[in-house]
Amino acid sequence: MKILKACETLGLNLDDGISSSVIDIKDIERLTGIRINGNGSKIRRDNKPWEFFNIENIKDKNSIVGFDFSGYKTRRELIGELDTQIKSSKKRIINEESKVIERENDKVNLSKTGKLSDLMYSKKDTVSYI
Repeated sequence: MKILKACETLGLNLDDGISSSVIDIKDIERLTGIRINGNGSKIRRDNKPWEFFNIENIKDKNSIVGFDFSGYKTRRELIGELDTQIKSSKKRIINEESKVIERENDKVNLSKTGKLSDLMYSKKDTVSYI
């Protein structure tokens, strides 16, 4: 992985997972030739190996300009992250279930009124989007 190697070259010690200083995104880009988005998503697109580290995003306004590695994560930290991910997944499932129920109700309501071949929209409905 080019980006990990660049981080190592720029001061990330893989023995302890700590960087000697903040690693600047521009330096990573210069070494790898890979453009990194302002939100750092290219760095973390593959969870591994980035999920192994405690990484602080260094920001300038709303863009990430660097990373500070403060060591490998502990079992406690990983469990905490999994708890957060589980809660988030459950919340999304509940949200999606309510959308399914709403759409099923809409379908039933549409099926009960009029003929199935009735047009539901017209030019009048469409032109308001122009």
